[in-house]
Amino acid sequence: MIMQNKMRHFLSLITACVVTAVSIATFPADAVGNIDVNAVVTEQNVGLSSNENFIYHIEEPCSTENFEVRQLEDDEGKFTFDVHKTFFTFDCSWENTLLVDFEAGLHNEADLDELKRYCLNYTASAETEGGYIFQARLTGELKQGGMAEIYIAESYSDMDIPTDNKINSITVNDSDYDVYYFTPDQNTDASFLIVRKQSIDLSKQISGTIDIKGICEQLDIHKITGTKLCVRALGPNGTFKISKNNIIAIDNPIIMNVPNCDNNNEYVYYDGLRYSFWQLDDYSNGEMTVNGDGKAVCVYDNTSEYSDCLFRKGFWDENILNDQNALKGREYDKVNISYETTIKAKDNYAVGVYGWTQNQNAEFYVVQFRNSDDFIANKEYVDTVEIDGVKYDLYKGYAVPLAFDAPTVYQYWSVSQLKLEDKENEAVGEVDLLKHFEVWEKAGFYLGKLYQVTSFAEVFGEGAGEIILGNVDIDIESPNDKEDVLLGGKGMVKYERDGYSYSAQYGVSQSILKKDDTIVFNYDSENLSSDYISKVKTIDNNTTINLEKKDNVCIGYNADVSTECNYFITGHAWMKQEVNYKNIHLQVIDSASQTYTLSQVKKIGETKIGEKWYDLYVRMNHILPHTIHGDDYVDEYYSVCRNNERNHTNVQGYIDFAAHAKAFKKAGYELGYVRQASLDIDMAGRGKGIVSLHFSEIDVTEAEPETFTEDDVELFKSFLLGEKCEFDDRDFDINSDGKWDVYDLIELRKAISAENAE
Repeated sequence: MIMQNKMRHFLSLITACVVTAVSIATFPADAVGNIDVNAVVTEQNVGLSSNENFIYHIEEPCSTENFEVRQLEDDEGKFTFDVHKTFFTFDCSWENTLLVDFEAGLHNEADLDELKRYCLNYTASAETEGGYIFQARLTGELKQGGMAEIYIAESYSDMDIPTDNKINSITVNDSDYDVYYFTPDQNTDASFLIVRKQSIDLSKQISGTIDIKGICEQLDIHKITGTKLCVRALGPNGTFKISKNNIIAIDNPIIMNVPNCDNNNEYVYYDGLRYSFWQLDDYSNGEMTVNGDGKAVCVYDNTSEYSDCLFRKGFWDENILNDQNALKGREYDKVNISYETTIKAKDNYAVGVYGWTQNQNAEFYVVQFRNSDDFIANKEYVDTVEIDGVKYDLYKGYAVPLAFDAPTVYQYWSVSQLKLEDKENEAVGEVDLLKHFEVWEKAGFYLGKLYQVTSFAEVFGEGAGEIILGNVDIDIESPNDKEDVLLGGKGMVKYERDGYSYSAQYGVSQSILKKDDTIVFNYDSENLSSDYISKVKTIDNNTTINLEKKDNVCIGYNADVSTECNYFITGHAWMKQEVNYKNIHLQVIDSASQTYTLSQVKKIGETKIGEKWYDLYVRMNHILPHTIHGDDYVDEYYSVCRNNERNHTNVQGYIDFAAHAKAFKKAGYELGYVRQASLDIDMAGRGKGIVSLHFSEIDVTEAEPETFTEDDVELFKSFLLGEKCEFDDRDFDINSDGKWDVYDLIELRKAISAENAE
């Protein structure tokens, strides 16, 4: 592990590697002839239902803002180019040509620094005789000044590129590319050809994504314009069909402030990692924010010698604490963490890896970068060991319990002997925690259940500065992973475990059910898709759950949520009436990233349950296929929580179905007996999303039936006669029609007579 001032200047690499460019027929734009911008462009109906949908049919060189076709001046071959006016998908064909370029796409501009994702999504197929290049073309603004023309070749044949022009190789989203530099034309300052090392086979229709932002970041380009798909026909004959040509641009989320967890134990959850900040407010003045790129900016301005600010980014799951099968540190197969931390501090700091275990309660540190020994001044030195070529001093101590009956928290340190000078540095570290667990146990440091692994930065005493927690990669492998279940996978409709069934609808998602019942739901869509995962409990046929009585169905849940798309956490209760056998579907939308949109519904009121307000809607006699009782008419009741647009955080809820059902009953709507309940997580729209459902429990309570005596008969008769009566919480709605009347008295006499007969 070393400390380094790491600056990546791609242009300096270009300057060192530039060679005299040679003119080749496969790349520079100036290899094509003059463009006749006055060529005839005709509109043709493509047979779609709307007259607004048509294509441009082109048979001569032409240039517009959103599409262009170029041909060598002396090329006498023929071509056709049909471009969809709205979507800029296109079909092109060529016959006996030498070189023709076809390109189309919405001419737009993008500042990549303001976007989380920017990619080009395509579907394409081809039949060719001779060479071709299928690529994206765009213009970018270099961060150090100047403009660059960029080609990104995804599929190609017979493309001859001088190897001397290669300046680098890059990897973006597991795809490998070679980078070539050519002498730019008079309109740009640099020209790059980015070639996928393994050409994609377009002999069959395929769909793919070009990560424009990821590639441009490698080129130090931050602003781009005019991203288009381009087909270069190298002759002699061929056809290309581009049936999808979409730009997917997803904004960075707003800057998120991380609250002081000493006050409320809150944190920010983003892209599958937690961000946590701790300080004692009386002595310290720190702040932690999370940017859209996932970097955590940690600033502090402390004036007390007792100041202490701790910033963390990583993984932890309190659900492990209640898991009897949870593993201790040495029982894992792998616990690796790598991180990048930028240090802009001259004061006392420590940077590295931090974590917690329970039973024994211990917090541990692997300090790889520091400029002070203050944090171990009162700790006990134990030993010096060497791990992966680095010498570490081992220390132990303990934290004083804050409460009288609180358990002691032990503290263990591995502290690198490398000490930094007071200057700005970028700390790049990698830690194999299993090796530290091993030497700690040999030194008498005992660990319990491992539930937290993070990168950390901590500052002590007086001083001011900034520390940025950058990329963090955590790789944990457990023997329990072998028991993980992929929900909704191929051939799997439903999975059963411990009285629950799990079902899913997937197009672009994947869910894992872990051994401890945690569900990790990953969603990634570049289109307007929607997926869900459902945890279901079916009520036994011999059990009658009546929400109007003292019976109840409740759902508790605890989830970490981080999405670019929309998410909804919903409780469902299916009810069945005995009178007319109608289904009633009660849905409680308890947590969401945006207002839940309903159609063809009627608002009937509002209700407050606990600390939340819900709006109430109904949709009557709706035909809903695939209900638990077949394709019946369903009365749908919706209870939608207000103002709960929460994201990148921990979401907890408790759904009391009886309370919601009684609100609809009060509004004059019928109920029934609950036959099934479920907790659903839905994600929809463009973008990525991850929901880690750590805890979810569906509790069904069947109250003991009321027992009655002849005294109850006399009491109820007095009530019906209008006399004042004390009922002591008795329920005389024997026939469950929602009111006390003479029919209940008849049923009451029947019940007592039956008991006496026995």
